[in-house]
Amino acid sequence: MLGFLLLLGISPPVGPDATARSGPPAVHRAWTAECQWALADRADVRAFRARWSGAHNLRFDETTGSPRFLWAPGTPLSAVQALVADLARLSGIDPAELSAQAPVQRGDRSFLRWTRSWRGAEVLGDQVLVIAQDGRVAGVWLQLSPIGLRDRPRPGEQVLPLPRFPAG
Repeated sequence: MLGFLLLLGISPPVGPDATARSGPPAVHRAWTAECQWALADRADVRAFRARWSGAHNLRFDETTGSPRFLWAPGTPLSAVQALVADLARLSGIDPAELSAQAPVQRGDRSFLRWTRSWRGAEVLGDQVLVIAQDGRVAGVWLQLSPIGLRDRPRPGEQVLPLPRFPAG
């Protein structure tokens, strides 16, 4: 049996303290309640909440401070363009950088997607996805990253935002 495992490139743990891993992976939370509360208490977020009254719940990317998810029950679908523009501004992104893509209908849900270009170049991975049901916005997933580049991309180039790491 050991020979078979070694043939497959799998080596069992060795040594007096070796134990094989078992069970599900440990839960890792990419957010903390304290940081989420602090980000939600910013002046721009309070102004956003005042414009979009209702039971909205925002979750933030703690490394960039930009929103990553918005639970927005009851927001009418007719206001989705204004909502996406406000979320872009809240992320520090010019709403003009977003382009609406063709909507996708799956059952009773609509999936509306915006992609991003910056100075004429596609920003890989940046997007806004809105899920709507019964004429109302159900949720919004955002991946909008700040870009610190000074140069204009050449035609045909793509921009890949670099991750920011917390100090410490």
